[in-house]
Amino acid sequence: MPDNTITPEHIAKGAKLENLLKQLLEEIVSTLKNNGISCEWAFNEKQGGRGNSGPDAFLTIFGINKNYYFFIESKNNSDYQWSRKLVYTKILKKFLNPKYARFDNQSETVWVLVGNTKMSAETRNYLNSHNVRVLNTGELLLNASNLEDKLYYEKLKGYFICLLSSICDIMKTQHSGYTVNLHHNDVEIRDSSGVIRNYKISQIEGNGIIFLGPKLLDCIGIGKSIRKGLKIISPWKISNNSKLLFRRRIGYGLYMSNFKQNKIIN
Repeated sequence: MPDNTITPEHIAKGAKLENLLKQLLEEIVSTLKNNGISCEWAFNEKQGGRGNSGPDAFLTIFGINKNYYFFIESKNNSDYQWSRKLVYTKILKKFLNPKYARFDNQSETVWVLVGNTKMSAETRNYLNSHNVRVLNTGELLLNASNLEDKLYYEKLKGYFICLLSSICDIMKTQHSGYTVNLHHNDVEIRDSSGVIRNYKISQIEGNGIIFLGPKLLDCIGIGKSIRKGLKIISPWKISNNSKLLFRRRIGYGLYMSNFKQNKIIN
């Protein structure tokens, strides 16, 4: 959006998403540090809502074989179409600044766009060709309810953890190795001492990702498979005593394309 069209509402919407991004990075870094992983984050503060020469946020994760540097730009726009020229000026140009490039030969730099920026498939491919990862989490509304804000945060968290787990080797260690036991309509989550959580399948199915902790990938989701049966979204081992067909996703990543914002289960 050209600077002369920026309104107080646009500034407030952008600031709201930036605040959620700060909250997310603080939570991720705190959780990783608590589990023995060295990492840091920083935010590129703006002046008066105007853009600056670099992306909004920086996250570094020190991995096993190399370090990972994430530069993150957030956009919380409405549904107007962004041209390729505007995408270059407002997004890509920030990442192309030499000081936001690779730090050393033992590192990987990842550029990330989060939020809501409507663009054509051609423009999205243009960003992808420059290695910008686009996490389309949708528009964050100013006057949303607390529940809607919480749902948006959980969606943003799920998308971002999906990205981290698909890139960083250190994320392989970030789940507690629980076991999921499916029995009729019940879902039991067990550790070595026994059952720690118990749900009905209907409580979880279609409701996105439930994060249990204490590690970053301690999570589970259930959706419908394309084939008959259930799709289990979790890094944990799954025991199926219910004779229900199911497909298991994750390894050490998350499968998030069918995330639905219905409700959060505590």
